[in-house]
Amino acid sequence: MRKMVAALLTFALMGNSLVYGGTPTSPDNRLQASFVILSNDASIKGNGKEGTLVLKGVSPHIIYLADRPNRVSGQMETTKFVDLWKTGGFSKSAPNAVIEAVVLNRHGKGEKDLLPNAYSIVLTKPIYKAGKDKLEFHFKTLPGNQMPIPAQVKADYVAVFVDGVCLTCVNG
Repeated sequence: MRKMVAALLTFALMGNSLVYGGTPTSPDNRLQASFVILSNDASIKGNGKEGTLVLKGVSPHIIYLADRPNRVSGQMETTKFVDLWKTGGFSKSAPNAVIEAVVLNRHGKGEKDLLPNAYSIVLTKPIYKAGKDKLEFHFKTLPGNQMPIPAQVKADYVAVFVDGVCLTCVNG
């Protein structure tokens, strides 16, 4: 599992310099960023078209990266990420996302297979419970989603890749 986390982080941060804290600004003051949320436990409940995504074991920081107009990456507090739904970023247009859910297929002899499942969705209504490291979203599937979402999914590891927003354009 640690190798998978390392690979995802390496992929997300490849070609970018790591910046902690606030968001950097560019000469034209329009930083378009995408986000990666990592979780070590997740469940999806819904009707195949919409439902609730519950992420447990979420880091208090969300990874962001941008390549327009400058190549930058860093970490944002999860509370600030959730605030993007209130301050104008995602409140104007709910973001698309891809959930990469990994289910460990356990065999009788302790062997494990990774069974990845990818779902394309739109995220809305985030609720973050910092004390419990829990982040919830309401979701709807994107039109043309190639992988139908079952009514219930339990995953051992999840990465959520969230569509971009202009971080330097939001209010607050």
